[in-house]
Amino acid sequence: MQLRLLFLTLLLSSCTMGPNYKKPVMDIPTKFKEAGIDWVVFEQKDVKEKSNWWLQFKDKELNELEDKLNNSNFTIQAAQSSYLQASALVDKARTSYLPNISATSSILKSKQATTSVSRSLQLQASWELDVWGSVSRKVESSIASRQAAQANLDAAKLSAQSSLAQFYYELMMADKDQELLDKIALAYQGLLDYEKARYKKGVSGDQAIVIAEQKYELAKLAANNNKIIRSQYEHAIAALLGEFASDFSHTTVHNYPTLSIPVAIPSVALQKRPDVIASEMQVRIASANIGIAKSAFFPVLSIVGNNTYSGTGSKKLMSLPTLAWSVGPELALNLTNLIAYKSTMKAVWQAYEASVASYKQTVISAVADVEDNMSSLKHLNEQVKNAKTARDKSKRYLAIAENQYKAGIIDRYQVLTAKISYYAAEKTLNNTLGLQTTSAIGLIKAMGGM
Repeated sequence: MQLRLLFLTLLLSSCTMGPNYKKPVMDIPTKFKEAGIDWVVFEQKDVKEKSNWWLQFKDKELNELEDKLNNSNFTIQAAQSSYLQASALVDKARTSYLPNISATSSILKSKQATTSVSRSLQLQASWELDVWGSVSRKVESSIASRQAAQANLDAAKLSAQSSLAQFYYELMMADKDQELLDKIALAYQGLLDYEKARYKKGVSGDQAIVIAEQKYELAKLAANNNKIIRSQYEHAIAALLGEFASDFSHTTVHNYPTLSIPVAIPSVALQKRPDVIASEMQVRIASANIGIAKSAFFPVLSIVGNNTYSGTGSKKLMSLPTLAWSVGPELALNLTNLIAYKSTMKAVWQAYEASVASYKQTVISAVADVEDNMSSLKHLNEQVKNAKTARDKSKRYLAIAENQYKAGIIDRYQVLTAKISYYAAEKTLNNTLGLQTTSAIGLIKAMGGM
């Protein structure tokens, strides 16, 4: 009677140990320093499913490469497997709510005056009641681990996708640079030929030829070095696609995209960042672990049942089977654990505080990441304007020089130097456009993919 009373009392007073999870509170700035745009107040409904953000570039070849990457990148596949593993562990944790059932059977045959057979079947069932919420906290921890695995999968996808897009446009930049560097080297070769012709006429000395040779060799060096850079970008794309570099080749033919990134929704974007989500889930896991640790110091209450069937038989004599059963509560308490209560709880609380600090640092780093890319993109937008103006001026100067050369006002030297100046300005513009595009991709990644 007393045991039944204790059992009912524990059921009525059952509770979930540990703190209920609350998201860490941070005083987030109201606007970006580098944009001066107020943040939009975040609401869960504002966060939409991540889209294929690269489609806004309107580049068919890039779209095809991104689709291939999503299906063949091994880092993404590994993250996908980790997510499926975490999902399976959630299902496993939920089975702790169910009773544990086991069965044992035996057959014993003996022969003396007669042959007899003894058979028995025993069923055992135990159900550990979640009085202190230990199972609930373990399920909560498993669910948070699954959400963290999902965030890590999203992070792996976003990292690979953005890297592919950046490498793609850096490869394009290298291809355009190669064309211009080859033209610059050809122009310097023309200057060398020009100085050699003047030397033969006796109007130029060895010094002018040596200087022209030096500039020509440096121009060829720059062109050859660009080939190394170009091949490295191509190899990097191959690796992201899960292919061997020796089996992959790609030539870009398109121009840089024109992008307009909506920086007026930073708070929403930061909530979508996979690393922020994953870091928050670690806080939730640490919070659940407090309850798990605390519940371990309370008695385990189980309902245990046994059901036994046994019988014997022989050729001359048969005995009827017997059936016995029992059911009742069982209380277990590990007294040794009580000694370590204080140190154990201190450890799990410190682990929780560490996860909160890590989460806050992740958010701060995320804001800094956005600020960096916004600053870079803002200044690169101005640099593009400057580079276009410089290119246009150089093109105009080349046209004037060519007209003057045709009119006999200047010689070939001025035309060649004007060409070199124009090609160099075109290369500067190409590099600035390339950096502008990769910086825009960096901002998209910093905002969690848009």
